[in-house]
Amino acid sequence: MRKPMIAGNWKLNKTLSEAKKLATELAQQCQDIHDRDIVIAPVYTVLSSVAEAIKNSPVQLAAQNCYPEDNGAFTGEISPSSSKMSAVSWLFWVTQSGVSCWVKMMPSSTGKYIKHSQSD
Repeated sequence: MRKPMIAGNWKLNKTLSEAKKLATELAQQCQDIHDRDIVIAPVYTVLSSVAEAIKNSPVQLAAQNCYPEDNGAFTGEISPSSSKMSAVSWLFWVTQSGVSCWVKMMPSSTGKYIKHSQSD
């Protein structure tokens, strides 16, 4: 059975200080929750700071506006390979047909990341 997930996409909300404060509070409040995945997707510019704020907590980090290619002419999108540098364990994007995709990043033997799960 798939583990339930609670996820929040912050869209373009929160300044750096607001994001760190919220992530720290969330990490503290979720310390004892282990029966579900808790995932937050802040704006890309605060990923590293939020990653530090949730370190050693059950809260996991997602990169929003991802595109499933590692490179190319995809203006404004975040690639899976660039997300690896920010302690990101989930990717989030919306398909052209409007389906929201949450994908767990798991290393494969080739060094690439493979799709683990997805929700819509």
